[in-house]
Amino acid sequence: MDSTMIAIQQFVSKIRARFFKSQYLDPDFDKRGATTNEEIDLFWQDEQRVKEYLVQERLDFFQEVAHKIPYSEDVKSVIDIGCGSGHVLFHYSKIHHIKEEALVACEISIHALLQVNKLLPRVNLLRVDLLLLPHLLNHKFDLAIATEILEHLQQPQKYLKSIIEILNLGGKVLITIPNGDLDNWSGHVNFWNKNQFKEFLGKFNEIELVYSETLSSNDLLFVIKKVR
Repeated sequence: MDSTMIAIQQFVSKIRARFFKSQYLDPDFDKRGATTNEEIDLFWQDEQRVKEYLVQERLDFFQEVAHKIPYSEDVKSVIDIGCGSGHVLFHYSKIHHIKEEALVACEISIHALLQVNKLLPRVNLLRVDLLLLPHLLNHKFDLAIATEILEHLQQPQKYLKSIIEILNLGGKVLITIPNGDLDNWSGHVNFWNKNQFKEFLGKFNEIELVYSETLSSNDLLFVIKKVR
């Protein structure tokens, strides 16, 4: 196994050991934005709401995204940021026959990670504020997945910068967002169409856009690459 992935697994295994004791990487995690974090956690521990969320249309979306994720045998370390139920990672691992131990599922909700654990019992689970991740993890990833998260964030530029920071040079990020021209969900704070999001990506000198497309759900997909 690649030495970088071994080091990442050793790091995450320590966190996973603490995870079920409700100890976190960030001691002030629950003091910041507690209402929002509590609401997210309450959602994921409500089995009925999760069942209603995981309708076939959404499961089909997860599977479509998984098929679009860039893959090569050179990719040794993968992290899914804001992984939710873990279905994207699940399909990605099955499509490409990737061992669960090579994957990291990152979320702010314990109960979301418990959902992930049902699908992927050997995947590495990580609960941490994304903004802190570059400062806590000395190892970098070849691939990051950020599905439907940036539209929720008040400071999307800071969060995407954090994702870029945890990539190896040449590493890629797959991003999906709703089409802002069609999106009117009250829980979203950013509403980009394809051209607007390309302008947003243009603020980052360290990346280039590899490709973009519109999914069957009308969501927008972008793949970016760290070039410097």
